[in-house]
Amino acid sequence: MTPTVLSLNHTATAPLLDELRSAWPFPAQLHRWGSVSAYERLLGSRCPMAVLDVPSTRSTGDLELRVRALSRLAPVSVLVPAGTNTLPLFGANAHNVLDRGLPARELAARLAADRRRLRTAVATAIPDGVHLSPLSPPHRDSQRLLLRMLLSDTGPWCCHELRVLLGNAERPLSRPTLHARVLRLMSYVTAIRAAMHIEVHYGRTTYSTRP
Repeated sequence: MTPTVLSLNHTATAPLLDELRSAWPFPAQLHRWGSVSAYERLLGSRCPMAVLDVPSTRSTGDLELRVRALSRLAPVSVLVPAGTNTLPLFGANAHNVLDRGLPARELAARLAADRRRLRTAVATAIPDGVHLSPLSPPHRDSQRLLLRMLLSDTGPWCCHELRVLLGNAERPLSRPTLHARVLRLMSYVTAIRAAMHIEVHYGRTTYSTRP
């Protein structure tokens, strides 16, 4: 299991990742928040681990939501600046929260310990019996990813979770765009004899798939 590293500031994370690689074999690739390939990698792993680097918390008022949403794809170790209040992040289902300013050797060792603890975790990949290959899946990478996300967890996905995951570090995907994407997936969900359930609540919409 190789950790998948996502960043809210790619430029600021790159030097940190170089330091970690020099301190410990850390063959992880760096991905920007919202990367389709990063999310696909997490969904396809039998024992995934995500590392979310947050170089600054000054403009990340939605950090708890980002951690909660990402944790639905994989256990998340969050790297934050010293002095950050970590309790809300643990409350958002973070697997661990670490000071990104620790010496590289110590930080790498702590991440390695996280990885060892997760080796026996239950995989969060698509459940057995749900495969996209026979469906002639959507041509767009973003649509294939959304379909996999909806199928990987039969629990309801809040629109805010999906919007923040499918957006970028600066802004979430717009609600109308998300809803349009979900509607375009209806035929694929029906093809595997599942049903898409959309429930509108005050201030949010939830999406779920069920057999």
